[in-house]
Amino acid sequence: MEVFPEVSRSWFLAGEGEMLTTTPQPEKDATVISSGKVIPYYDAEVAAGTAYGMEMTPTQPVGWIEIGGLLKDSEFAMRVYGNSMTPNYPAGCVVGLRQYNEHFIEPGTVYVIETSENRFLKRLYYNAEKTAFRCLSDNHMKHENGPMEGEYFYPEFEIPFEDARRLLRVTGVIKRNVM
Repeated sequence: MEVFPEVSRSWFLAGEGEMLTTTPQPEKDATVISSGKVIPYYDAEVAAGTAYGMEMTPTQPVGWIEIGGLLKDSEFAMRVYGNSMTPNYPAGCVVGLRQYNEHFIEPGTVYVIETSENRFLKRLYYNAEKTAFRCLSDNHMKHENGPMEGEYFYPEFEIPFEDARRLLRVTGVIKRNVM
């Protein structure tokens, strides 16, 4: 274990607890400008849409992202799938996330809301009765013709408070331009 001091002995021997005991630090190199802050990256699905059947089993980090000051208040990061949050959160972007433990949301703010079946990236509001979260997409594209003419591609939907297992606040986004 002296070779990998950041690996938890109880995780290694018995598979219990967290894999890492400390956050690994990048090697020191005089040519690299670095803040040294890294966060775990989970390649778990975060759907910006409702047409995704997800694997909701617990996951482990697949890597680490050095974030410097860009996402300094993030605890971890995930990749976005789907187009309902385009242009602000396009498919393939990485969002920084922080566990949200407050008893209220800031209406109009983007969160990841997790249920037993799915993990959605949405702009959240309360419904009129204050019994559910209203989930809205940033992409307001409508059907141009046919039987669904004028309807949104990504209509809003509600998630009852009791169905929300976890809320994660989006702290930032890393996007790349497609060539």
